[in-house]
Formats: sequence, structure tokens, C-alpha cells
Amino acid sequence: IRDRSGIDNAEVAAAMAEGNDKISEIMIEIGKMNWFVIIPLVIFYFLTGYLAYSAIFAAVGSAVGEDINEANSLTLPVMIPLMLAIYIGFAAINAPNSTVAVWGSIIPLTSSVVMPVRLPIDPPLWQLLLSVVLLAAFVFFMVWLAARIYRIGILMYGKKASFKELGKWLFYKG
Repeated sequence: IRDRSGIDNAEVAAAMAEGNDKISEIMIEIGKMNWFVIIPLVIFYFLTGYLAYSAIFAAVGSAVGEDINEANSLTLPVMIPLMLAIYIGFAAINAPNSTVAVWGSIIPLTSSVVMPVRLPIDPPLWQLLLSVVLLAAFVFFMVWLAARIYRIGILMYGKKASFKELGKWLFYKG
């Protein structure tokens, strides 16, 4: 039966019923997820990722002077792993157990973005534990490293910083 607009009411009802079935399937799958594990781990990955990248950027910030172009040359290598992590995260949505997704969720520079994407599909426990331990160790190492660079870099006002110069600052005894 068609109304004045030419739309078949039976087709509309069938489409709505099909849409409701898909929504109910999605809600059932969401209900099956272990939220008591996912939510704390997402918070952990957010905080450790934030701390890791903030330590890296603090080291870069302490190494540059007034010239913004110096900062650009040092921030690009920091941003590349972060951008790569976003692309791996998109790929992990389609194939969460692919090799790229697994390694992206274990490597500390990308795990804070990729592992939260994989958490709803319950990755193996060893991958989760390895990722957590490596990321926590990486954060502690980066904070230590940033403190060493900051200690020297903030005092070396006016000196142009390069990666070679940052390496010298790491092992400076003084």
C-alpha cells in the first residue's frame, strides 16, 4: 500500500525492523565486553601515553631556544610514531589480530593508541602484560631521559640543539 508520497509502508516497516535487529545485535555484543578490564586499561594507556609523549616534548622544549624553527626540526621525529600509531589503530579495527596490529600494540611508542583499539576483542594475556610492562618501563626511561636533557638544555641558552648535541647532554657529568 502506497501513500500519497509514493512510499511503500511495508518496505519502510521492513527496513526499520532490519535496522532494529542490527542495533539489538550491536547492543548484545557491547554487553558481552568485559568493561571492568577495558575501562581501567584504557585509562592506564591514556595516562602512560600522555606521560611518555609529554616527557619527550619536555626534552625537546628544553633543548630549543627562541627560534621556533629549531623546535620544528626536533618535533617531527617525535610526531611520526604518533601518526603511525593512529594509522595502525585504524587498521587494527578491521584486523585486530594482524601482525601490524599486534606489534603496534606492543611497541611503547604506538601501544598507547593501538592497544585500546584491540582491548574489546580480548587480546592474549601475554600481549597485554608485555605491552603494559614495556610501556611503563618506557615512561620511566623517558622521564629520566627528559630530566637529563632538561638539566643541561635549560642552562645551554643560545646553543643550537641537534640530536647529536642531545646525545652529548645525556652523558654529561656535571
